[in-house]
Amino acid sequence: MNLQYFLNETLLSETFSGIGLALGLSFIVMSLVGGNIIMSFISALNICLIVTDVFAFTVIAGYKLGVIEAVLYVVVIGLSIDYSVHSKSIPLIFLLNYLFFSSSLAQR
Repeated sequence: MNLQYFLNETLLSETFSGIGLALGLSFIVMSLVGGNIIMSFISALNICLIVTDVFAFTVIAGYKLGVIEAVLYVVVIGLSIDYSVHSKSIPLIFLLNYLFFSSSLAQR
């Protein structure tokens, strides 16, 4: 068996299993920490779309799946989780500030 073929086959299967594992665990953690399963589902969908965009860009740019690209795909999961968590919490912070501080300002 050709070693390069074995490497590519292993990289492909392990990349997708790593992405699936990271996505599943992130959904579970966001559900437990956030307490809202609908927002966790929306965040997981957002993560899937970001990863799909990175996949599409690498294919359009002409990159083949190698070790660097496999690492990139797993790293982009972490970055998109960070983006999703912060984009989910920022509107909540603004809403809480509006609810608590606007009523106290109106009473003055």
